[in-house]
Amino acid sequence: MNTVHGDRSYIEISSSFFEDFVGRGALYVDKTKFMEHVLDKTSKVMLITRPRRMGKSLNLDTLRTFLDCTRDTRHLFKGLYIENSTVWGEVNKYPVIYLDFKNLTAGYYKEQAKNMLVTYCEDVFPTIVWSKQVNEFFDSEIFDTEILQYLSRDIYNHYGIKPYIIIDEYDSLFMNSIESPGFQDFREWLRNILSSALKGNRFLEKAVLTGVNRIAQESLFSGLNNLRVYDVFTKSKFDTDFGLTEEEVIELIPDTEERKKVKEWYNGFRVGGCELYNIYSVMSYLASRKFDNYWGMSGVMLQFKKMLTPSRQEKLGGILAGKPVLAEAEPRLIYDALLRTGNERTFWGLAVQTGYLSYDLADGHEDYIYYLRLPGIELKRVWIGFIINEVYCSANLTFRDALAKLPDFDGLGEVISGYLSYYDFDEKEPEKTYHVAVLFLLSAMGLKVTSNKESGLGRYDI
Repeated sequence: MNTVHGDRSYIEISSSFFEDFVGRGALYVDKTKFMEHVLDKTSKVMLITRPRRMGKSLNLDTLRTFLDCTRDTRHLFKGLYIENSTVWGEVNKYPVIYLDFKNLTAGYYKEQAKNMLVTYCEDVFPTIVWSKQVNEFFDSEIFDTEILQYLSRDIYNHYGIKPYIIIDEYDSLFMNSIESPGFQDFREWLRNILSSALKGNRFLEKAVLTGVNRIAQESLFSGLNNLRVYDVFTKSKFDTDFGLTEEEVIELIPDTEERKKVKEWYNGFRVGGCELYNIYSVMSYLASRKFDNYWGMSGVMLQFKKMLTPSRQEKLGGILAGKPVLAEAEPRLIYDALLRTGNERTFWGLAVQTGYLSYDLADGHEDYIYYLRLPGIELKRVWIGFIINEVYCSANLTFRDALAKLPDFDGLGEVISGYLSYYDFDEKEPEKTYHVAVLFLLSAMGLKVTSNKESGLGRYDI
């Protein structure tokens, strides 16, 4: 539906990206320029990589809604940027094959992908008379890796128009199952699907894929010479299409002081030549008006744990203390390199692409060398939680042992101040903050602690 906000009109589109926002508000930001960038003289096959929760699913759902020739959706875009764009004539012109791989799980991905595609075709293309190959696929229990090409052909024969293929989170299971027993079979299955659908498919209009990581061609896109990649390191016309720009946040949060705090928490993701806000975290904050860690950790952090070395821990300590660190970061992730813990460029490249770190250009240095930094307080919380809960606690270390292993003991204050939030305590009785902090430190260092409540004051002496 359309909603007027101030003197502008915004679109509200239902998307899997905003499942967590049910009952907590909606997004009112005009991001429809993304469709223009896709449609206006771009490569036939586009891979756009961005960190988690930067609006990839929302944009793809919006693109699907705009292109979909099976229904009239023009009213949804009334008053928005795209209505006056040179590509407005493309609205509701194309059939779309849409897949979302983020919920595929190891061991069941073939059945899950097959059921997803069958359900989609039944809902979107109920009138098409399918060919023998497609009907056999519908009746089978496996996912034929040639199916997207067969579907493209049948859809073209029905409508006389070549379809778009849209795949969201193409790399999700790839990264989450990289060391599982069936990973090689999954990699081969995914490579065959992408090759069949995107390479030499004469019934394809265009394809748009999104993911977090740029997996090197030899791992997934072997022989695909019509692929154009838009990653976080490269300037492109897609730079401001994902996440929120400063101008968009000013419109959402007019109050200067409030916006300054939001910037400290959720701004700092560099994409090409732009610095962006995490769209999911900003919208979550606006729904609750509480500064918190909405971004969270993912399974990729366990990969970081396996790849940590003393030198990398030392650099991370510097980054947590607010000191940008000069390091090489590889924009293309190669499967074999991910399994080799000694590959420095892959470790930092993975951290940047997944959004756990961001970067600034290092003028005068060689390619792939950047200043690495944290993208806001929220990610500082994520890293501190990871270090305390996964690195030290899981290694059965006491807090005293952990302190001894810190590369910079003088940085302890930074760690504590970042881990203990003033907002966790009653601001009317700030003395509680001191009491709880001391109790935490003494207990964690292995000392036996007892508390003696002061009668009538509601406080405890240690």
